[in-house]
Amino acid sequence: MRSQNQTNLSFRILWIFAAIIRLWNLPLFSYTNDELSSITRADFNSLGELFREGIYTDVHPAGVQVFLYYWTGWFGHHEWIVRLPFAIAGIFSVVLFTHIARRFFTDRAALAATACMAFLAFPVEHSQYVRPYAFGLFGVMFLAWVWCRIVFDNKRSWKWYALMTGAGAFCLYAHYFAGLSAALIAISGFVFLRSKSLLYYTLAWLGTALLFLPHLPLTFMHLGIGGIGGEEGWLGPPSPSFFREFFLYAFNGSEVLLFIPVVFILVTLSQKASTQGNRFRWICLLWAVTPAIFGYWYSVEKNPILQPRALLFSFPFMVLFAFSFAGEAKNMAGRIITLVFCAVLFVHTLWVFDINKDQQEQGSFGEISTAIHAYGKMTGGKEPVVLADVHSNRYLELYLHDLDDSVRILNIHELLPGQIDSLMGTIGDSPIIRAWEMFGPHLETSAMARDMHPVLRMATYYRDAGAELYTDSGEEFAKIMLDSRQQMDEPPADHWGFSSDHLVDTFSPEGKRPFGYRKGEPFGPAFETKLGDLQPGDFVHISAWVYLHPGDDAHLSLALSGNDKEQFVAANPVQSFRVREGGWRRAFVSIRIPEGWTSDDTLKGYVWNRGETEIFVDGFHIVAERIPSRIIAE
Repeated sequence: MRSQNQTNLSFRILWIFAAIIRLWNLPLFSYTNDELSSITRADFNSLGELFREGIYTDVHPAGVQVFLYYWTGWFGHHEWIVRLPFAIAGIFSVVLFTHIARRFFTDRAALAATACMAFLAFPVEHSQYVRPYAFGLFGVMFLAWVWCRIVFDNKRSWKWYALMTGAGAFCLYAHYFAGLSAALIAISGFVFLRSKSLLYYTLAWLGTALLFLPHLPLTFMHLGIGGIGGEEGWLGPPSPSFFREFFLYAFNGSEVLLFIPVVFILVTLSQKASTQGNRFRWICLLWAVTPAIFGYWYSVEKNPILQPRALLFSFPFMVLFAFSFAGEAKNMAGRIITLVFCAVLFVHTLWVFDINKDQQEQGSFGEISTAIHAYGKMTGGKEPVVLADVHSNRYLELYLHDLDDSVRILNIHELLPGQIDSLMGTIGDSPIIRAWEMFGPHLETSAMARDMHPVLRMATYYRDAGAELYTDSGEEFAKIMLDSRQQMDEPPADHWGFSSDHLVDTFSPEGKRPFGYRKGEPFGPAFETKLGDLQPGDFVHISAWVYLHPGDDAHLSLALSGNDKEQFVAANPVQSFRVREGGWRRAFVSIRIPEGWTSDDTLKGYVWNRGETEIFVDGFHIVAERIPSRIIAE
C-alpha cells in the first residue's frame, strides 16, 4: 500500500509540473504566425461571415474556429486568456494519458511515458498554441480512456456510451488526424466486444457519425482541395528521412535525449515486463503507426498533408509502445532511475532546449507592433506608413488596436520589387516603417525607402523579424560603409567607369545629360571595386534612372566575382518598375553579401542592356551598410 501511494504521488507530481510548464509562460511570448491565422479567421461579426471568410478558406474542421469565435468575442485577444483553454486541454491530456498507460502496462512504463508527454517540447508547445492540436490531443486521450473503461472495465451503461459518442465527434470536429485516430479506436472495439455489447457499441459510433453529419459538406470540400501541398499549396511531400527527423524533432532535436529512452528500456528489460499481455502492445502499435503510414502514403501519392504536428495525436501511443517493454520498478534503485529520467526531460526542455526562447523566436508580432507604435512618435508629427511583409495586416492590427494605433499599413507580402515600387508611389512624403515577420523581405524595400527618406533612424531586429524607421533627418542607425553617387554629365567618381562621348541631349530626372546606350551595346557605365572592408552580412543597394522605349529589355545588376568562385549576380528587370516623370523609371537592386566572400573579391554594379537597344541611364547611387548587431533583441 505504501509503495502504491508513493507511485500515485509520483504521478501527481508529474501532473503538477506538466501544468506549470504549460501555464507559466502563456503571456510571455507573442502569437505565432499560425496562431494569428486561427485568431484572425475567427474575428468576424457573425457566424455566417465566420464560415464564409474564416472556415471555407481553410482545410481544418470547423470546431476550433467556432470555439475561438465565441471565446475571443467574450474575453478578448490577450495571449493568456486565449491560450488558457488550450493549455488546460493539454494538461488534462497528460492526466488521461497516465490513466491509459497504467491500464495498459506497468507503472514504470506509465511513469516514463507520462514524463515524455508532460515535458517534451513537442507536446508542451502544441498544448499552448492557439491551434487545433491541443483540443485534438485531448479528444483522442479522452476517447481512448472512455474506450478502455467500456471495453476492458465493463463500464457499459448508456452514460459511458454517450461519452464515447461525444468524444468521437469532438475528435472529428477538432482535427482530421484526430478523427483518424478516433476511427482506429472505434475499429479496435469490434475485436473485443461481442453480442449485446457490440450492438450498443455500434449504435454509439453511429451517433458519432450523426453528430458529424452537418459538417460533411465542408469535409467533402476539404477533400476536394486534397491537401496543403500541390501546385497551389505550400507543403512539399515528405522526404524518405521524414520519420527519423520527426523523432529527433519530437525529442527536442537532441540525439542524446532520443537515446536516453532506449537506455532506460534496456536497463529495465531484466525486470518483470508488462503483466497485461501483448494485446495492449498491438493496440498501441495500431494507434501509433497507422496515422503515420496513411499520412506518408497520401502525401507522396496524392497531395502533401503530413507535418510533424499532425502526428501529435498518435505520438502518445508511439511513446507508450516503446516503454511497454520496461519492467516494473519494485525497488528503490528502479524508482530512482525512473525519477531521474523524468527530471532529465524536464531540465532539458526548460534549460537546454530552452522552450521559452524557442517560442519567442517563433513569433514577434507583439514586439514588432510595439516598435511600430514607438516609431510613429518619432516622425515629428507626420503620419508614417508601414510596409509590412506579413501574411495579413490583421496580424499587426490585432496588437496595434490594443495600443490605440491606427497607422496605415500597406502589405507587400509576395510582391516583387517592381510591384512594391508601384505601391510606394501612393505614399507621398510620409515617413516609412518597414516591418516583417518570418519572411525574408525584399531588400530592395530598404533601398526604395532610403531613396525617399535617406536616414535609417531606428531599427529593431528579432530572429526572422524586424522593424525599421526611415526619415529625412536624424542620426543614422546603420554604419554606412560605402556611399557613391554618379551623374552621367559629371566626371567619373572613384570606381566608376564610362565614356563621356555617349552623353545625349535629352530630358533626365537629374536635370542633366544622361548616358545613351547605342544599338548593339549590352553594357555601359559600371561601378567596380574590391570588397575591402565589406564583409559577409553587409547590405549593398544600387539604384539608377533608366529610360526604356516600348519593348526594350534592361536589368539593373549587382555582381560579386573572385578567383575560383562562381559569380554571384542579383538583377531586377527595369521594366518592372513604375514609369515616372518623362517616362523614366527608378530601378533598384539589393544584396546581402553571402558567406565566403572576402576583401579581395570584386563588387560590380551596372545596367545590362539585354535587348541591346537604345536606352538612357543616369543618377546611379550605390550604398553599402552594416547593421550593428543584426539581432539586437532576444
